[in-house]
Amino acid sequence: MVVMLATSLQRRIHAALWATAVGDALGNAAVGYWEERIAEQYGGPLSGFVTPVPASDQRSRWDYGEVTDDSITTQAVATSIAENGRVIRQDIARQLIALGPKYTRGAISKPKAANDVNYVATSGRGNGACGRVAPIGMIHRSDDLEQLVDDVFSVSTITHGTRSAVGAAVVTATLISGSLDGLSFPRLLERSFQALDLLDTYTLTEDECDLRDEIRTALRVGPQAFSRAAAKRGEWGFHASECVPLVIAVVQGVADCRQAILAAANLGGDADSTAALVGSITAARRPETLPDAWVREVDKHNRLSFTRLAPALSRLRECNEALATT
Repeated sequence: MVVMLATSLQRRIHAALWATAVGDALGNAAVGYWEERIAEQYGGPLSGFVTPVPASDQRSRWDYGEVTDDSITTQAVATSIAENGRVIRQDIARQLIALGPKYTRGAISKPKAANDVNYVATSGRGNGACGRVAPIGMIHRSDDLEQLVDDVFSVSTITHGTRSAVGAAVVTATLISGSLDGLSFPRLLERSFQALDLLDTYTLTEDECDLRDEIRTALRVGPQAFSRAAAKRGEWGFHASECVPLVIAVVQGVADCRQAILAAANLGGDADSTAALVGSITAARRPETLPDAWVREVDKHNRLSFTRLAPALSRLRECNEALATT
C-alpha cells in the first residue's frame, strides 16, 4: 500500500493504526493456544497470516486475514474522534452499540448497556477497553496526561469499570502517546505510572490486582514466563491486568514491529489483543518496521478506514499541542 502522508507524525499514526489491524488478524490464529500447540497446529511458529483454527468449540470463527473486535472498536473510537474533533463519550458509546455482539464480545450485552449511551460500567476485567483507546493516545501528547487520563476513563467506562481494566487502558494510551513523542522505554514506563497515579483519584470498582506490580513482574521474569504463569492461573492474558504487562514485557525486548508482533502472537493466550497492542506501540516508534505487504493483506480482507483517519488524528494532536502551549 503506497500512501502519501504529509508529515512524520501522520506516517507514524498511520502505521500504528494499521499495525493494530495486522497484529489483530495475525495473532487471532493463536488465540486460546499454548505456545507449543501453535507449532503443532500450524506446522511451526506463526510467521505470517494463516486461516485461524479455533482452539476450542467455544472460540469464534474468523476468516484468513480478518480482524476482530480490537481493530473494529479502535476504528469506531478513531472515527468518532475525527468527526467530532474530540472525545465525546455518548457518540463513541453509540458507535460501539451499533457494532453488535460480534465486535463487543458481550461487553455491551446487558439491556441497559445496549440501549443507554450514558451507562457507566462497574465491572469488567477484560481487554475491551485497552484494545480500543489507542486513538486517544494519538491525539494527546504524553505530557498532557490529565486530559489523556480523563478521556480514557470516559471511553473505558462504557464497558469496563474495574480499576485494573481502566488502568490498563490508561497505560495503553500513554504508551502510544509516548511512543509518538519518541520517549525512551524507561521514560515510557515512568509516564505510564504517572498516568496511573492520576487515575487513582477517579472512582472505580476496586479489584485485587495491582497493575503496577504486574508490570514490574512481567519486566522482571520476561514475556514467556509471565504468560505461562497467567495461563496456570486461568487468565492467560484475557484479563487486562495480564495483557498489558505482557505487552510491555514484549516491547521492552523487541523494538522492530514485525518481530514484536510475531513474538506476541506466538505466546498464545489472548494473542490477537496482545499482538495488536504490541504492533501499535512499536509501529508508532518505528513505522518503517511494519511490513507493507502485511498491511496490504489486511486491507484486502477488511473494510478499514485507517488511511483516511490518520491525517485527521494527526491534525488533532497538533491542535491539542498548540492549545497546551498558549
